[in-house]
Amino acid sequence: QNIFVDLFDDSRYDAILKTLSASRTKVVQGYPSIAFQLACFAERTGRNCRGLFPALEVEGETLHEFQRQKIEQIFGCEVFNRYGNAEFGIVAHECRCHDGLHVRSDLALVETIPLESQPDGEAAGVQEIVITGLTNRGMPLFRYRTGDLGVLDTDPCACGLPFPRLRQLSGRVHELITLPGLGQVATYVILNSLERLAWLRNFQIAQTNRGIRLYLLLAPGGTLEALREVQSTIWHSHRMGQYKLDFEIVSQLVVSPRGKFRYVIDEPGLSPGRRVLVETEMGEI
Repeated sequence: QNIFVDLFDDSRYDAILKTLSASRTKVVQGYPSIAFQLACFAERTGRNCRGLFPALEVEGETLHEFQRQKIEQIFGCEVFNRYGNAEFGIVAHECRCHDGLHVRSDLALVETIPLESQPDGEAAGVQEIVITGLTNRGMPLFRYRTGDLGVLDTDPCACGLPFPRLRQLSGRVHELITLPGLGQVATYVILNSLERLAWLRNFQIAQTNRGIRLYLLLAPGGTLEALREVQSTIWHSHRMGQYKLDFEIVSQLVVSPRGKFRYVIDEPGLSPGRRVLVETEMGEI
């Protein structure tokens, strides 16, 4: 059963907990940020949620230790972390020892390469993860640079599995956009609304002092009418209300100093001459 979460607010937390309670779930899979917010909501409202599900598998974001502790405390479950990406699927998974993530060596060869410089806040020894797939015969990828960071440990694990382990994983943290009165909007909801549009090559999101601005890199077919339709759909479906949802058409997008693309960026300001339409409610295109 899939549970869709587009906003982090109490009404959604309540509905999710009721669904979990009624479904007699054995395993829950999802983003650690959502599970953590659910645990905080249950604690804040005095709900006894222990036993709703025995195991939680988290994916798609960095799992922080404070999140793991809160989730296990409130739900009485065991949290398992896993690592993967779109190119290779699930690459590594945590065992019951919770001492690193075992690489699925039958599916992928995982290596790490040194960084040009040590990122702020990263522990010593962290390197970039590169992966070679062993199952894709149609378009094999060799030593694919993921942009994710971690440590590869080849020491034996107490569980007995012979596979190497990934430790200190970092990267790909889904960021939240906070709109007063509306709450925290999960940015992946906007990503899901845009990533399948054939006429949209790519995009990025920035929070402004009045709402959200999306920077769009268009492909053929990206007409003004299509832009307005998408803008209206997002604006109405996510109850933007008094907030602006601006679109800016750009010729290039921003990458980090390490060359990694991020969907959520700091607001660089509106480029001169880009405004071709004004909508008093939804914002500018």
